[in-house]
Amino acid sequence: MGREAIAIAAQDVAVVHRGGRVAFSGLNLSVHVGERVALIGPSGAGKTSLLRLVGLGIVPAGGQLRVLGEAPWSVAAPTLRTLRRRIGHVHQSPPIPPRQRVVHAVLAGGLGRWPWWRALASLLMPLDCNGAERQLAKLDLADRLFERCDRLSGGQLQRVALARVLYQQPELVLADEPVSAMDPALADATVGLLVAEARARGTTLVASLHAVDLALRHFDRVIGIGAGRIQFDLPPAAIDPAQLQRLYAAVDDRGVGRAGGPPRALLPALAVCR
Repeated sequence: MGREAIAIAAQDVAVVHRGGRVAFSGLNLSVHVGERVALIGPSGAGKTSLLRLVGLGIVPAGGQLRVLGEAPWSVAAPTLRTLRRRIGHVHQSPPIPPRQRVVHAVLAGGLGRWPWWRALASLLMPLDCNGAERQLAKLDLADRLFERCDRLSGGQLQRVALARVLYQQPELVLADEPVSAMDPALADATVGLLVAEARARGTTLVASLHAVDLALRHFDRVIGIGAGRIQFDLPPAAIDPAQLQRLYAAVDDRGVGRAGGPPRALLPALAVCR
């Protein structure tokens, strides 16, 4: 598969936030093109920092990082811009202007590959309503095509953000708690769709999830992150309840220190393991 057989390669990478707080030190990670990887772990463990690092939102303080075959912080500015366009982001709180129509929010996924005149024209009059509607239909939102985004629920906004990244067709999708505002049944169906789309398109997918049972049910590979380190990196079938309990032992489901027993949010995942 050439030099891009590895989508993400981190060797001894360090991430240090402002104020000197170390998020990662000596991070080693390799993700192949087309893999579907879930990140799990307690709040503050470093999942979002890892996604920001891979999404080129953080410059590493040390080590070597390659994303989609490029060393992002060693290339010329035009190459870096092109690399950014090859990556799709799904945020827990999608950065969608509240008065924007859903159709424009979805078509924004195409701005990186359109010429400037087409992008400008589409802001005035959406140029691919059918394309936007096709992606929304996969998420049961086709009837909201021309709805204003400030009239949607949090879960609906998250699905609009997913429709946008599906329309974008990136090579790498980074999703940070993409279904946190959805009820369990809808979250399960939505994660299943995202994984199925990634599989069908050969897209590399890395998603952080608080709902550990979704990670175990839908992903090929699950990485447990705790205290800024990778605690385990295994296929779901190889993860046992004891590993999950150790990963979450220091916090409850609000991210607050606790003593004894697993966090309540972990109970569905323990049932999946059994």
